[in-house]
Amino acid sequence: MGRGNHATSGPQTSPCPRRRRLRWSLPVLLATVAAGLAGADTAAAGTTVFSGRLSTASPTQTFTLVTGAGTLDATLTFSRLPSVTLTVLDASGAVLAEQTSSTSPLVVQAPVAGGTQQLRVRGNGTWPGSPKFSLSVSYPDTATTTTSTPATTTTTTTTTTTTTTTTTMPPSGEVHTVPSSIPADCSRPVEGEIMTWMRSVPDNATLQFAVGGCYAQDDTILVRDRDGLVIDGRGSTFRAVTVGHSHRANWRFESGADLTVRNMVVQGSNPAAGITGTAYYPPLEWQHGYSIDAVQGITLDGVAASDTYGDLLGVQYDERLGVFQSPPARNVTVVNSRFERSGRQAIALSHVEGALIQRNYIGDSNMNGVDVELNDPTEKGLDIRILDNTFGALRFSMVANVGSGYDPNVGRITVERNVMNGPLVTCRPPVYVETHDDLFRTGYTVRDNQMLAYGDGLDFIGVKEIVVSGNTIRFTNGDCGTLAGVGLVNSHNVSVVDNAFLGAAEAVKQDARTTNVTQSGNRLS
Repeated sequence: MGRGNHATSGPQTSPCPRRRRLRWSLPVLLATVAAGLAGADTAAAGTTVFSGRLSTASPTQTFTLVTGAGTLDATLTFSRLPSVTLTVLDASGAVLAEQTSSTSPLVVQAPVAGGTQQLRVRGNGTWPGSPKFSLSVSYPDTATTTTSTPATTTTTTTTTTTTTTTTTMPPSGEVHTVPSSIPADCSRPVEGEIMTWMRSVPDNATLQFAVGGCYAQDDTILVRDRDGLVIDGRGSTFRAVTVGHSHRANWRFESGADLTVRNMVVQGSNPAAGITGTAYYPPLEWQHGYSIDAVQGITLDGVAASDTYGDLLGVQYDERLGVFQSPPARNVTVVNSRFERSGRQAIALSHVEGALIQRNYIGDSNMNGVDVELNDPTEKGLDIRILDNTFGALRFSMVANVGSGYDPNVGRITVERNVMNGPLVTCRPPVYVETHDDLFRTGYTVRDNQMLAYGDGLDFIGVKEIVVSGNTIRFTNGDCGTLAGVGLVNSHNVSVVDNAFLGAAEAVKQDARTTNVTQSGNRLS
């Protein structure tokens, strides 16, 4: 469950105030174009690339350049902006052409009479952070360009045939190593120094920590509105050495895009984390290991998290925008990693569209293994694939999808080829999906998993389009539930085929409202 999610059952159920926000961005493409404009009266052509950033507080930037007579072509590449208006004006401010678009790139052509032209880029609406944009302009003549906005980064070179522009946008692939002045022995908290160093590193670069280092934390390491970074821990541990405040995370990624985090370990400060009677501590239940807040593309590969008061990994909205304005996190990939000993969920997805959880170990979770639990029906839990993971002990379910949300915002969830080793702790089914008030969720596939159960194997309440096939579930009578392979309540269009429900009382148990259930090839022993 995310920062504001509620615990799903049992004595630990508690309302969790919301918190998280977003930002997103695809890497801005910087084009350098040299184009000759055809026409008898055009001696040469120039191309200039401007770049800059827009924020809600400063949503407009204006550039000027001097051209010959002919046609000006402008291409604006942007991301993380609701929509953008590109306007071409002459020296008097008269509009020569204008277009608005919510999709990139935005292309505008304008006839120009020669002389000074203005190009105005304006973001529309509200958005988090300061997303970058790139404006490539091809024009007649070979005049040198200037810009009227000091904050932009433009350098221009001209020749008799073309104008080539370079910008201060960082080249891809730069590698920056953490300064040796930042101690890597956990002798004192260093999150402030780490963030200062990271702010000095350009986007689209790789940040490397000391091999096998240990970095102490009292507060959050915040990565905000960054694009294209690769953060390589090189086996380092980031350890919380104090109790900290209620919403601390070891690492928090707010908005941004195309991030990679690899080869690092985070440790919280919960001495009772895991399936214990005191692991869940409400005042600190929002302390996460990794917090992904509306990032538009992020991969966690070869990481680990343990000993948190909250979730080991939480994915949610960007709090700067709030739940109603923030987009979901998108394209979240978590692979080859280890999550164990949580105070709350192991992995909590509360506002996400597109997630892959694959080849991880997930165990000793005080609540669920993977919890898809929205806090508000406007949030999303869509296109989630949970594949090839190994699950250890869990207090509740291997995969749970409860809380707020229904069609079309929740659904298309696939659970395949996972292995559940246990041991079992409670009666909660390995897979549990529940909605309320005759509001449905659609599109669930549970295939080729190996699971354990004390009661029902899989429970679906208010779900449409379900496929359950090729699973092996070993039942032990825990004096709870009905020992059904699949329990269905008000669910529709269900296929239960070729499963081994070993020790179950029946393959399918359904209520009177459930319709269109197909079952075949299932065995109970």
